[in-house]
Amino acid sequence: MARFKFRLAQVARVKTIIEEQRKQEWALANMQLMQAKAHLMDLENQRQESLEFGYRELGLAYRPLLHQYLQHMDMKIEFQQEVVNEAAAHEHRAREIWIKARQEKEMLERLREKKYQAFVYEQARKEQNQLDDLKNNVPRI
Repeated sequence: MARFKFRLAQVARVKTIIEEQRKQEWALANMQLMQAKAHLMDLENQRQESLEFGYRELGLAYRPLLHQYLQHMDMKIEFQQEVVNEAAAHEHRAREIWIKARQEKEMLERLREKKYQAFVYEQARKEQNQLDDLKNNVPRI
């Protein structure tokens, strides 16, 4: 019996490698997005705690300083929100690229499976023809 050989095997291996690389890039972008969101939450919590502390513990003389600090925190939060938005956009692009690479790999896998099924069918047909020839060529007594 002949051996199955997929002519696009090298291309399939390359597509698998590319898909893995794109997946790694998406995972990195996703991790960066999560870190940016965590930092944003830390800043917001820090602002809230400072606000609560300021109104609970500080006298009126320190309120202008508190207000100035809160403005500074608001600027940091606003900047971090922009960082989160950029990281989210980057993560979305990386995910789209990964999905496209995965679809290309899966397309080649489906093509390979179709070719293999056609090969198996052809081998079975040839084997059946050989058996039929043997049966027809047997002398009858």
